[in-house]
Amino acid sequence: MKAKQAVFAAVCICPQRIRELIARLRDYSATSVYHAIHELKKEGLVVVQRRQVSVSPTYRAQKLREIYLKALSYGVDPGRLTEPPVLKVIKAAKTPRSLTHLAKECGVHISKIRRIVRFLRDAGLLSVVGKRPLVVGLTRHPLVESLSDFVGPHPEVELPYLGQFPSRRIAAPPGAIERALFEHQGDIVFGGIGLSFKGRDDKQRLEFAIVSEEPPTPEDILLKQIQSPDGPELALHILRACKIDFNRLLKLAIERDMVNETGCFLDLVHLYAPRAVPRSVIKEFMQHVSPRKRPFPRGAKPRKLEFDWLHVFEKTWNVELRMPISGIAQEARNLW
Repeated sequence: MKAKQAVFAAVCICPQRIRELIARLRDYSATSVYHAIHELKKEGLVVVQRRQVSVSPTYRAQKLREIYLKALSYGVDPGRLTEPPVLKVIKAAKTPRSLTHLAKECGVHISKIRRIVRFLRDAGLLSVVGKRPLVVGLTRHPLVESLSDFVGPHPEVELPYLGQFPSRRIAAPPGAIERALFEHQGDIVFGGIGLSFKGRDDKQRLEFAIVSEEPPTPEDILLKQIQSPDGPELALHILRACKIDFNRLLKLAIERDMVNETGCFLDLVHLYAPRAVPRSVIKEFMQHVSPRKRPFPRGAKPRKLEFDWLHVFEKTWNVELRMPISGIAQEARNLW
């Protein structure tokens, strides 16, 4: 392990005074340790205060610390594991690849690819999924998840809002949200959870809709908003601004057991804005209604129906409506 990697590994375990690092890292000279600290500080991975070295509070440094500690726990060299060519292979191998394909995609010579693959197989991070040619893919080793989060990318999508809104609404997978928790200094709100944090400055508030797909698709985001207690009204803006594939939306709704709520939402939108959702789409959703009654939105408190005729929608879609319809009606008319 190189001096820089050894110093970072030691600091990951606990903050160290410089003289303690020199004394403990006996295989490296004092000059090498000083130079390693300087390089790590330059890269933003460590901070030095009163001659004590500790891991920087940034997302990249803290994520790297997590990887180093986990790698050490499993007896894997963290220095080699986080070398750029190795990280490229891990990123590319999310989908099973042949060695030739890996070499081409990563821009690394085939002989080096073989050495990296051998190292990752020995560490339990890669497994053979095909032969002639040899095809490898990532395993479910705990290190794989941490490394996948580290190498990214974690695309996020800004939710459209046609008008004034006091915050930015972002749909993002967990990796992107984790990064934002380190980097965003303003207020943070988690939609659908009821949890918010006051920021350390007056920057714009950031609201998150957590989605599972990467990159997030309009259909995935729409379902997430429909599911959120405060989301159906905002889902109208996604429906208006994005081109929704209703066949894909139906498929996702079936997979996530959300046909009742989604169909009811689309039916209500059609009532107030017929151009927004074709009647044929609503008929398709009707064919897949679940016999199990659903609260809509999930997580919202029970409430008295605003209008008696809404019982028809509850019966048709087998849902218990728990949202104000007047807001959706007005918003739908404004948008269409």
